[in-house]
Amino acid sequence: MTALLIAPFATLISQFYHKIKTMENEDLETLLALIEEYDDDCTTDSSIDDTESWVAHNAHEPSKPKRSESARIKADRKEVRCLKAKLGIPGRNRSRDRHRLELLELRVEAALLQQRVDDLEEEERRVRPGATASWMAPNDISLADTTNDSLYDAWRDLAKKHKMHRTNAEIENRNLRELYAHQLKLTHMVKKLFRKQSSIE
Repeated sequence: MTALLIAPFATLISQFYHKIKTMENEDLETLLALIEEYDDDCTTDSSIDDTESWVAHNAHEPSKPKRSESARIKADRKEVRCLKAKLGIPGRNRSRDRHRLELLELRVEAALLQQRVDDLEEEERRVRPGATASWMAPNDISLADTTNDSLYDAWRDLAKKHKMHRTNAEIENRNLRELYAHQLKLTHMVKKLFRKQSSIE
């Protein structure tokens, strides 16, 4: 049941996960410059080499073993904790630290989402032996397309209703302004008549 619920979003999750990897690959020089600033208690030369190999290896790889994935997540989480502690130290470049922290937290989140997708794929293969992941099958791809179409139709209908309410509100507002102007004009005429009557008397 859970697999069916998350199936339409599996493609988006995978795209998001690989986008994070691509972004890190594009920003490799920035990341390396940030890593070099850390003290030995946070990162070492081996961790820098590991980060380089991780980015280079995963930039074009669709998946990797769960054990190495879990180790990567643990390493990133440890570095996140260390970096948060570093943010409290005076004299550091906090802007670059925050940038690095955001990238790390985003990478951890993307890895966890990808891991969840992999777990659901395995769960479905156990439930349906010999079957591929539901979101890789044509029927489920069409299901995802149908879901996207339904969302599009829902937003379109909502936009139409909003436009209709806005048009009605504008018409009502215009009518009220015209009524107010008419009443104001009538009030002036009545006052003018009273003044004339007073002057005659």
